[in-house]
Amino acid sequence: MHDDDPWEHWVAEIDGRSIGAMRMCDPHLESTHYWGDSEPNPRALDIWIGDAADRSKGYGEAMMRLGFVPVGRQAFSDEDDCVVHTLTRSDWRAHNQGALPLESVPRPARDA
Repeated sequence: MHDDDPWEHWVAEIDGRSIGAMRMCDPHLESTHYWGDSEPNPRALDIWIGDAADRSKGYGEAMMRLGFVPVGRQAFSDEDDCVVHTLTRSDWRAHNQGALPLESVPRPARDA
C-alpha cells in the first residue's frame, strides 16, 4: 500500500481470462470510512466476480481460501449486504498447515 492510496488491487484469472477482482485496504486509512471507525492496521477485503456466467461457481470462495472465518452478515449501506469475515494469525497458520479444513468452518445463514 502507498501512503496516498490505502488500496492494493488484484485480478483473479482462470486460464488467463479475468473473472473477478479483489482489493484490500486498511479501513482506518480509507478516506470514506465505509467500514466505520476502526483501529489502525486491520484489513478490509472486497471481492467482485465479474461476468454473470462466472458467478455461483465457487470462485469468490476460492479467492477467500486463506483461512478466513465468517463472523456474520452486515449491511454497510442500503445496497451492500455483506458477509464479514475475520482472519487471525492463528487461524491462518492452522488452515495453511491443514488443521482447519474449510468444510468445518460454519457459514452464516443467507436470508431468503
